[in-house]
Amino acid sequence: MPNSIILAGDFVPRADLTLYDPFSDDVKELFQGSDYVIINLETPLTERGKPILKTGKNFRRSPKYAEILKKAGVDCVCLANNHMRDYGDEGVLDTIRYCRGAGLDIVGAGVNSVDAAKPLIKELAGLKVGFLNYCEREFSIAGNDQAGANPFDLIDAYHTIQYLRSEVDKIIVIYHGGIEYQHYPTPEMVKYFRFLVDIGADTVLAHHAHAYSGYECYKGNMIYFGLGNLVSSTSARKPDESWFVGIAAQLDIVHSDKDSELIVFNQAADFSQVSVASNELKTRAEENICEINKTISDPILFASYWENRYSAYRQTLYRHLLIPSHGLRK
Repeated sequence: MPNSIILAGDFVPRADLTLYDPFSDDVKELFQGSDYVIINLETPLTERGKPILKTGKNFRRSPKYAEILKKAGVDCVCLANNHMRDYGDEGVLDTIRYCRGAGLDIVGAGVNSVDAAKPLIKELAGLKVGFLNYCEREFSIAGNDQAGANPFDLIDAYHTIQYLRSEVDKIIVIYHGGIEYQHYPTPEMVKYFRFLVDIGADTVLAHHAHAYSGYECYKGNMIYFGLGNLVSSTSARKPDESWFVGIAAQLDIVHSDKDSELIVFNQAADFSQVSVASNELKTRAEENICEINKTISDPILFASYWENRYSAYRQTLYRHLLIPSHGLRK
């Protein structure tokens, strides 16, 4: 599509393989035919540093993946995510240096909290487009004297969007957060994302859950509640089909965001390659997304869904607290 932006999900290539190119020819053709492609780089690109103390895995991959991304047609990487500080300041600074050295734009991380919060402004198809990238407040966030990711704060986001509104033609907000392996956004995400549109965002997108979610057109503007994986080779549990299926939003820069298209990607079973999904898989994913959309758009159904989920989470927590095994409780 001419005059288009593609926004895709999480990228974490396999760690047990030597450097490899995970993009199929059809994905490269799609990316290279678009004006601008953004993905979420959910791993530091570094060979330095020590793993920080945190819950979950500490990621890092070869700095040479920056060049692989660029050659595949990726133009920008989001760095506001829960793994960006996995190897401390060195990991963050190396990632920024290698990405910029390969010709990639970055957004969502910096040498400190002020630097991490800076928007990315690009001129695309004759329009100024402002990109904002946020993540939930976990172990990866930047501080006054600490490199890291840009944490989400609703008041800060309000002021930034109000400022940007007079500086650019379009504002795209990219948010990293939610509940992992969950196809539905949390009620807080729905409320916050709609408010971001209310105050001036033209498009809002999310990733982090490693499962695609639904979308809606709110006041004429698109909100995508979860893009899922682009390339993600790691999981805390045995992955189901949704782990291997991710989506991307292809937005028309010049015309209304209602002219956007949904792209469906499919990872190979061994995580070695991602390709554009077959028509059969795309149809199955789109049907599932339609069901998700129906639930999100119905306040009663949506509230009932989360009441049931929270009840299940509580029961799981209670069982863990009653088990004497320290390892299992942790």
